Amino acid sequence: MRNSSRSLAKRWKVFDLRRSAPPCLPAVALVVLLFPLAAWGSVLDSEAIQIVALPDASRVTLRLTAPAQVRVVDAVQSHGCFFIDLYSVQAGFQDKVIPVNHILRSIRIQTYPKALRLQFFPDERTSFRVAEAETGYLYPLGDLTAAKFVPSGHPARTIVVETTRSRRWRVILDPGHGGKDPGAVSGKRREKDVVLAIVRSAQRNLSGTDVDVILTRKSDTYRSLGSRRDFVEEIEGDLFVSIHANAAHRKRYQTPPSGIEFYYLSKTASPDTAALAEAENREDEERLGPQQNAQWNAMMSHLIEDILREHRSSGARACQAFNQVFSRDPYFRAHNRGVKSAPFRVLTNRMMPAILVEVGYIDHPAEGRLLASPDFQDRTGRLLAQSIRHYLTHQASSQN
Repeated sequence: MRNSSRSLAKRWKVFDLRRSAPPCLPAVALVVLLFPLAAWGSVLDSEAIQIVALPDASRVTLRLTAPAQVRVVDAVQSHGCFFIDLYSVQAGFQDKVIPVNHILRSIRIQTYPKALRLQFFPDERTSFRVAEAETGYLYPLGDLTAAKFVPSGHPARTIVVETTRSRRWRVILDPGHGGKDPGAVSGKRREKDVVLAIVRSAQRNLSGTDVDVILTRKSDTYRSLGSRRDFVEEIEGDLFVSIHANAAHRKRYQTPPSGIEFYYLSKTASPDTAALAEAENREDEERLGPQQNAQWNAMMSHLIEDILREHRSSGARACQAFNQVFSRDPYFRAHNRGVKSAPFRVLTNRMMPAILVEVGYIDHPAEGRLLASPDFQDRTGRLLAQSIRHYLTHQASSQN
């Protein structure tokens, strides 16, 4: 098992191809690539890279035109990757990044003066092995801090890289607000208390299953939106679920609204979601200040495009899966406001699909009383646990 913990900033450096400095690895790791070796003797073409992605594993086969010396270095714990150096090998294409799946997130291929380097970025719960296909010879793993880097002495023409992840899932549950931030309030009912009780119920109902649950807060403590995002960026999970309770401010409505809503991330808010998104994001805007908030919005205009490409469809599927489960319950079938999208800042992570659930309206005369009821909180938490399992099971089956 290989474990790593790295920040968004470090990971962004890894994937930003516009940077001139080689990502992920310190300069000392590149010394071995610069001393004289034999002339180019082999080529790796794009069509000679075969990738097979499975729900809990991936297999990458590299077919060279001639045998080459190989070095494998494990830098997962320190830099979030392992890499293979193929000596006297050149690529038949420009340096590039190849996305794979949630087990092996990507492969970066770079050409150096005397070798070709392939960096593999696995999920932190992933183990790996590198072998010669013909004989099954397993290449030893070198240490990034070794004083002298040398190839294994076992040349190969066909190399197989296998990554395998633990079969356990990892879900982050986020009870909204907390501490000095009560969230929506109606009488003695406070959003922060309601959602924490629901999340605790979901955690209990997932105990003993193949889902590991991590909470952004375990008690009545304050955590800013920025802190929640940073927390998520440090964990390679399979799903992030933020739980909230809505408020209608009944003076705006002739008939007070009620019911559950499921949100995935979008770049802009529709008219019916703008007020809610503004309310949920306001704490960040006040904390950052006008100038910093403008800088954040400028950064978001770039990041959201990347996030949407990778996670929008998964977030939408997760919302649909949750909606299916909750619609089986008589109350939530009758009080259901459906799947929507909005620019919630808490959902802007680069690591995993993320959704936000508004479990109901805390200031609705009847629904507010239900949300404050321990029995209803446990019932809602149980449905959340079932929804999570439903989504993850569907994801696994769709990747087979």
